[in-house]
Amino acid sequence: MRGKTYADTAYYLERKLNSMELKLPDLDWEGHKWTSEGQYRKINEEAFEVMEAICKGDLENAVRETLDAIQTGYTMLRILQDEWEKKNHCMLPLGSFLAEHEKKLQKKGYLKKMNDHALDSVF
Repeated sequence: MRGKTYADTAYYLERKLNSMELKLPDLDWEGHKWTSEGQYRKINEEAFEVMEAICKGDLENAVRETLDAIQTGYTMLRILQDEWEKKNHCMLPLGSFLAEHEKKLQKKGYLKKMNDHALDSVF
């Protein structure tokens, strides 16, 4: 570990685990007969609940409601994926959409700068 303490390493690992790389479950939207139109309404409902929690200063509930909003958005992508594949008879090119999205964020200057030596500073 080249002079780093256990606390340094534990802090790094905790930060790494909290790096917002979320693995969300797939919900049974087909079994519930959810549609993109209904999911749009649900996204708005969840966004409103996030706003309410933030306005009340309730950070715990804001986190919970944000996770609900993210899950709802993820489910919307699954629904749109299914609609795309039925309409176009091919897989949704999500990777292309993600690359386009990242390029847009980069162009706007929203992306954090990556530190190539982040690991070296801990280990």
